[in-house]
Amino acid sequence: MLVMAFLSVILFVSACAGSGEQASPAEEKAKTPAAQVGAEVTMYLKNYPNLEMRDLGVYLSSPSEAEVVMEFNKAVDRNSLEQALARVVPPEEFSLTWLNDRKVVVTFNTPAGEERAYTLFLEQVKDRDGLVLSMSEPVELRIVPDAKLRVFNPETKEQKEKKIALPGSYAGGVVSPDGTRAVCWEPSSFVGDGISYRYWLQDLLQGDRVLLTEAVKTTVKWYPDGRRFQLGSITYSAAGEELGKLPVEELKSILGLDVANHGEMAYLYYRLEKGNRTVVDLVYQFGEDWQVLEEFSYPLVTDSLFYLRMDPSFDPSGEKLAVVENPSVGGNLSLARASLLDLRTGEKTVLAENSLSVSWSPRGDYLAVLMGRGGVEVLTPGGEIVTRVQENYYREILGWSPDGSYLLLKGRKDFRWWAAGGILNVATGRLTVVTGVPLGFDANGLVYLLGI
Repeated sequence: MLVMAFLSVILFVSACAGSGEQASPAEEKAKTPAAQVGAEVTMYLKNYPNLEMRDLGVYLSSPSEAEVVMEFNKAVDRNSLEQALARVVPPEEFSLTWLNDRKVVVTFNTPAGEERAYTLFLEQVKDRDGLVLSMSEPVELRIVPDAKLRVFNPETKEQKEKKIALPGSYAGGVVSPDGTRAVCWEPSSFVGDGISYRYWLQDLLQGDRVLLTEAVKTTVKWYPDGRRFQLGSITYSAAGEELGKLPVEELKSILGLDVANHGEMAYLYYRLEKGNRTVVDLVYQFGEDWQVLEEFSYPLVTDSLFYLRMDPSFDPSGEKLAVVENPSVGGNLSLARASLLDLRTGEKTVLAENSLSVSWSPRGDYLAVLMGRGGVEVLTPGGEIVTRVQENYYREILGWSPDGSYLLLKGRKDFRWWAAGGILNVATGRLTVVTGVPLGFDANGLVYLLGI
């Protein structure tokens, strides 16, 4: 009995010792202290806390708003942050205001009237434990001098400058019918030849603005009453509140749209078919009914494999639609053509070959066509040429004056973000060049421009 008891004790002790030596990997990992990680940072412009500055993004600011808030999840060494910033920003062009050990406001003091670009990549910033900040990619901050708002009267050639400073970063915009607001956009990221944009609702009276969304280049249209506008697939109120969306999967799927005088809408969007074939469907509203023309076209594709916009255009009655279509599955731009679609009968006629965009005049007597070979032609609905602009510089039709007397064009200048506008007098064929980013006509026929 004693021998058996002694053996039992030995076996019990051995088993306990053996279990300690053969712990599972999970048990061993649990015993190991967690790997120490350096602090992480969140950055945003002080006046726009909802606009987080993300890796590889581009963020633009006017000099008066050039303040970046940096929030860390751990207390950081202040000297190491100041030294890191001094490696990418001249020391005399920034200052730090610490709110606590985890939050600091960086104020950028650029020379008056000069544009600056800073690559904010915080190297060797350490927390209180001596661990290096975790930051994978840089962000770019561009500080751009303010722009001036000018209003040009095509009839009198008189130009007035408004007493308000607006961001000089805008690459384009569309003014509201009453001239009090504009939907404007600025570049937000660059991937190869592709550019994404940040869209703002800009108050042209007080200077305030509301961030709307970030997306690839898309169409902006104000409804005739000025109470709403369409930004791609999203409908917003004039105050910037989202009201609804079109039934498409993504904002970027919209290739073009238009809003008729009575509020009807037409839009084109692309989708991927089996075998990776991309097709474009046309959706339009006629009366209270929606119609869908599937595989209406193939997209317009550039040599860099980016899609061009394909904005349809209603005639004044809302019964006809001008639209560019591309019959080439390979996206050959030279085969694209402008066509007229009768929404009552479904009949389609070709207006012009080798065309990239088309816009119907408010009276319905003319159509402006951007030609694939360069230049802009004004045609009758029967295809007769009324006048033309032969300069290849103008590559975008922005719209007509309310009475149809003038056509506003846009072109690039010196590869900068701002561009000069051209105002074509349709009756005389004369082109008036205006400097600045053209925002379109208001309901009174005045042209709004942003310039330096």
